[in-house]
Amino acid sequence: MLPKLKRTVAVTCLLATACFVILWMRSFRYNDIVAYREPTRGWWRVESKNAGLVLRRIYPQSGQDTGRLFFDSSERRNLDDLISFPLPAFYAGQVFWGMLVPYWLMVTISGLTGISLLIRRPFRFSLKTLAIAATVIIVTLGMGVAASRLTLG
Repeated sequence: MLPKLKRTVAVTCLLATACFVILWMRSFRYNDIVAYREPTRGWWRVESKNAGLVLRRIYPQSGQDTGRLFFDSSERRNLDDLISFPLPAFYAGQVFWGMLVPYWLMVTISGLTGISLLIRRPFRFSLKTLAIAATVIIVTLGMGVAASRLTLG
């Protein structure tokens, strides 16, 4: 049972890695937002933009009476929009906090977790392992170079 569970978790981590890479590349072209407004408690927002995931909690000065979930996606006009906000900050009369998690960090953590669970014990280094590691590193660096040369419109 344990080997099947390890394999399932490893495959899930590697699928998450692929999804994070897709979101990473999409975040240079589009801003995606998922937000939920809790009754009388404010907003929870998750934004995908500028090669990172922004998590925000916005506390309103006055309470709202209904809960609401919404999604939004908009195309970016230029690449010069940088995420910058002080923590905590005042934004249109509302206090909020936020956190930026870069996609490269999520790709690295989920990828290394998936690969480490797939490695058989005892681990023996081989040329096949070297080729796989070199391919993963080259693809990751290539995506970074391609993203840095991305121009809009």
